[in-house]
Amino acid sequence: MLPTLRELAARPLRSALPLFSRVPPPSIALPGKVSCKVLCRTMAFVLCVLFSHLSLAEKVSFTFAYDVQEGFPSFMGEGERVPSDYPGTYIELLREVEKRVPIELKLERLPWERCKAYLKLNRVDSINSSFKSSRQEIGVFPMISESRVDTERRITSDSY
Repeated sequence: MLPTLRELAARPLRSALPLFSRVPPPSIALPGKVSCKVLCRTMAFVLCVLFSHLSLAEKVSFTFAYDVQEGFPSFMGEGERVPSDYPGTYIELLREVEKRVPIELKLERLPWERCKAYLKLNRVDSINSSFKSSRQEIGVFPMISESRVDTERRITSDSY
């Protein structure tokens, strides 16, 4: 059976990257207008975090959950089925990471409240989420200080 990120997070790190207080990678901003520069920066960050916990020889299970509602252009389709064609830019980005990093990517589409509950219970490793201070109870966001989120590490910027 493949080790989970939680099991690997308990192992000593092989790099000087900062540790997150819960399972990496951090929760991610909601989809919106995505630039190539932001996608490349985010992919580099995800690769650095994953490589800091992995040896090249072992695969790790990584479960990402996202809402059943469509979030164009990042998350396409509705319902619990992940579309095989045109799943959205964010899912395509995660699949590119899977090709380059020894992980076994599992995608789950769930109602939003269940996504948050599963993250809190460590049943999933990551969800897509905009920053709200109340959400720090269930996951980790990249922070500059205790009260200021690091906006350089977000994938998108949305307002609602």
